[in-house]
Amino acid sequence: MKKTSPAASQTVSEAFQTGKYNYGQIYWNITKASGLRENDAADALSAYMILGYMIVNNVQDGDRVTVPMARGVRSQLTPLLAANSRLTAPGMPAQLGEEMKLQTVIIHAGWQSAARENTLSNY
Repeated sequence: MKKTSPAASQTVSEAFQTGKYNYGQIYWNITKASGLRENDAADALSAYMILGYMIVNNVQDGDRVTVPMARGVRSQLTPLLAANSRLTAPGMPAQLGEEMKLQTVIIHAGWQSAARENTLSNY
């Protein structure tokens, strides 16, 4: 983010600095019932995709996304990630996983905010 959006990067850095929010814990709270692991890039990308599906289809009840559904999404994404040599380079899976976890937390927070502000249709 530092290269493409310095201001946004600074905001995210400030929000997740030590003592503020633990995005890993927030991510785990969002995904704990899905069966997706918190230390796997394919799982993190799957969580992000599932959240997008939930937002677009106004699925407010996270229990409607079952463990088999989440695993199905993961099984479709894993071969795509494995086929991309840039994503299999040393360190890249971990970087992608952490970036997707953070994006999932940010998108989820926006969704919750839109629900509280009664602006879901715009979100």
